[in-house]
Amino acid sequence: LDTADNLRSTLRDLRLAKVDPNPDGKGPALMVGDIPVRTVVLDSVTDLQVMLRDEMMSVPSEGGSGGKSSKETMTMQEWGILIDRTMRLVRAFRDLPCNLLALFLAEEASDGDNVIIRPQLYGKKLPGQIQQFFSGSGYLYRSESVSDDDEDGNKTTKRTILWDGDRRFLVKPVPGFPARTTADFGKLLSDWTDLRNSPPETVAEAPEPKEGPPEAEDSTEPVETKQGAKKSSRRRRRTRSED
Repeated sequence: LDTADNLRSTLRDLRLAKVDPNPDGKGPALMVGDIPVRTVVLDSVTDLQVMLRDEMMSVPSEGGSGGKSSKETMTMQEWGILIDRTMRLVRAFRDLPCNLLALFLAEEASDGDNVIIRPQLYGKKLPGQIQQFFSGSGYLYRSESVSDDDEDGNKTTKRTILWDGDRRFLVKPVPGFPARTTADFGKLLSDWTDLRNSPPETVAEAPEPKEGPPEAEDSTEPVETKQGAKKSSRRRRRTRSED
């Protein structure tokens, strides 16, 4: 999806798709042609918002040639329109009858005297507001360790999603999920489906974290924020969310 028009076309196709109760023996799915769709992944909402911004900044070229040129700045009113379009876009995908897994780049932002890690989006309040569309929001980070059994001292890389931590991380716990889970998205969606289908009395509150959240500066590669629906300074990191 390299343009806002392509994005809208994909959303339109998904909205027109019919739900088949069991097309392949794996439960209900949206049928886009012959393809069953149970999960939509937005990778990333940060980039989708940039596409919307680029579309708004495109203006007709002078001379009536039909081409487009880009203006250099946007008005305050236009920034407000961009934020509203971003919210409506995410809401539209959230309302589809399927899972939604939304990824965001992450950034550090000032919150008074503190620094928080949050989804990277235009709009001062939008990173917090957009979490209302998701059942949970986590921060994906990487850690390295050396096994005691490895005589060569080779490092093992582990990727983990933090669902519950201190206030430095703008996350949203999922009741029934542990404070941290392995970044295995197939298992994550399977666990989410099981949790959603569980009777209310079997769902336990997520336990308190046994250790503090990771230090942001320990990450040596882009990290993602992850949010699942039904699931300042701008530093390019990754963040994720899920439905």
